[in-house]
Amino acid sequence: MSTQMKWSQKLIKNGELRTKGALLLWERTNLLVEVYEDEEFRLHCLEVIKRNPEDRLDDDCDDTGFSFLDLMSVMKRFPEKEQWEDKHPKRLLAQIIADGKEKRRKENPTERPRPSKKELEELARELTAAKAQVNTIKADREEQVQSLQQRYEVLRRENQELTRKLSHAEGRIAELERVVSRELAAGFQER
Repeated sequence: MSTQMKWSQKLIKNGELRTKGALLLWERTNLLVEVYEDEEFRLHCLEVIKRNPEDRLDDDCDDTGFSFLDLMSVMKRFPEKEQWEDKHPKRLLAQIIADGKEKRRKENPTERPRPSKKELEELARELTAAKAQVNTIKADREEQVQSLQQRYEVLRRENQELTRKLSHAEGRIAELERVVSRELAAGFQER
């Protein structure tokens, strides 16, 4: 039994220290918020040490596991010391975040209500019809592509044949020009 008393007493002591820690953190946060709101401090941060005031105050919170802005958010939402005594600041911050998400969800609902069975059946019919239409268009396009490929092949062969004929004709013209040139040269020599 004495072993149980020791661990149970330790848990009780831990709970007391935790509450004291939360209350001390409330006091620290309250002081830091007052410092943050002091215009002289803000100017000193910006002009002398060239840092944002909240970044400077983060240095004073680094042992807490929170940023200054997190603690300030908790303080603004839960300003009473008793609120921090009842709940740890981590839970208070989680509540602020959850409330913000809930508020945004209500303001900008992205989820639609679940469709009825009839609506689902109608959507399924529309989807089936759309797929059939896509398949028809796809088949038509494939047929057009095949037809164009065949036409291309015919034109390519005709082009090769015409290129061959043109080359032959150019060679024949060059040969005739040589013959005419010789005959003209021979005709001038006879005169």
